[in-house]
Amino acid sequence: MADMCSTSSWKLETLVEVPANVSPEVAAVASDAGTTAYNAVKHTTGLRTKVLIFGAGGLGHLAVQFAKYLGATIYVCDFKPAARQLALELGADGAFDLIEMTNKTAAGFTVDTTIDFVANNQTFNLAMAALKGNEVEFPLTQRLVMVGVSADTLSFSTSGTIFTGVQIFTDIYGPETALEEVL
Repeated sequence: MADMCSTSSWKLETLVEVPANVSPEVAAVASDAGTTAYNAVKHTTGLRTKVLIFGAGGLGHLAVQFAKYLGATIYVCDFKPAARQLALELGADGAFDLIEMTNKTAAGFTVDTTIDFVANNQTFNLAMAALKGNEVEFPLTQRLVMVGVSADTLSFSTSGTIFTGVQIFTDIYGPETALEEVL
């Protein structure tokens, strides 16, 4: 165990310098939650213009702020009223509960990309519904990004993604450059 904590086991080339104006508390959040949310928003989604974020908790509320900073129109779906309110205060253009989101997608609501910090069957199916209503263009542009982890087994048909142009990605953490950008 002591060997794992020795300086020889650390790869110093993967460390990132924390700017002087960034507190240790902010740097700690940036190195994990911040980098994960930022990488999902900017790099994995390619930051489309209309983003739907599922879950406005620890990672989701950071994703709202990053997407807003990068110029996206942001919608949030969360079952908690306080989380929806926080998302609106942080710049989301709309915030919906699961029933409202179901009704919106049934009425034709679409987005370019979804980022799912919940990753259960309900949010996955709502994400697919919000993406499937778009015109299929090449290169494919609709992206469903899974960041959350759940015990649910998510299922989809390959034809359901191929013929609708939905691409499914997973994301966790991010490269050193994403952490540098967050800091």
